[in-house]
Amino acid sequence: MGTDTRAGSDGTGAARPPDVDALLERARETLDRERRRTADERDAFADLHDRLRAVRPVSARPSGPVAGGPVASVADATTDAAADRLATVREAYRETVMAVPHFDAEYGESYAESVTEEFGPAIAAPLVGGDRFDDRYRRALLEAAEEGRSRRATLVDALDAERESLATHRERIRSIRERVAAVAPGSEGAERAPAGAATDGANVTASFGALSAARSTLAALEERCDTVAADRQADVHEHARRLSLSVETVDVPTYCYGPLPVSYPVLSAVTAVGERVERQRRAVERAIATYSGT
Repeated sequence: MGTDTRAGSDGTGAARPPDVDALLERARETLDRERRRTADERDAFADLHDRLRAVRPVSARPSGPVAGGPVASVADATTDAAADRLATVREAYRETVMAVPHFDAEYGESYAESVTEEFGPAIAAPLVGGDRFDDRYRRALLEAAEEGRSRRATLVDALDAERESLATHRERIRSIRERVAAVAPGSEGAERAPAGAATDGANVTASFGALSAARSTLAALEERCDTVAADRQADVHEHARRLSLSVETVDVPTYCYGPLPVSYPVLSAVTAVGERVERQRRAVERAIATYSGT
């Protein structure tokens, strides 16, 4: 499990354990917001594609004399028609892709910046300042709009899978925490006792049998924490595989949870719970040793 360099500190350089409930709730809220925004963008590109299909291409300029008038007048008419089509496309782009509710907050780009980022310089050039809208260019533009829609549709599917994974592992972590809280009171007290106090037999409030049972339960819960962490990492890798992400590309949690203090909230949460379980188990073992020595 990798170290999350954005984890908090207690001022001594040691990592500060996260508030598990708050962290996982923030993760859910952040994920829901990202999913909603991505779906809005997917739908915007679908709308753009529909509007582009209604814009007819303009025939290429004639290269020779045309009966009934000079070549220049026909070329001018062709240029004017192409300019009208491009103006229609620009308006459609602004009213779809740039009209999603989060556009200014998320991107804050000008029209030229946005269309270049989405479609690349070659396709963006006529939309920014060109005069060409022939059939070949129209097909390329339609393909670019469909690619924008398809990428976001794929990401929405990945975010849905992430949401399911988050909910599943959040419930598993909640169950572990409940089991930990239900372990014998004597073991909990031993965990909180100051150094040296656990060696005093008077501080051991649970029977030897209860302490032994608590130790077994806590050891099993440690294993469950390890299993949750392993399953979660497997989910992350599977989601990356579905998206065909390279090792250089950020994975879904890193992409989604940027606003959070950690990049991997589920792993951070289960690690914090596992560390608490380990501390409590060690406290129980100290209490057992004290009990045996009395």
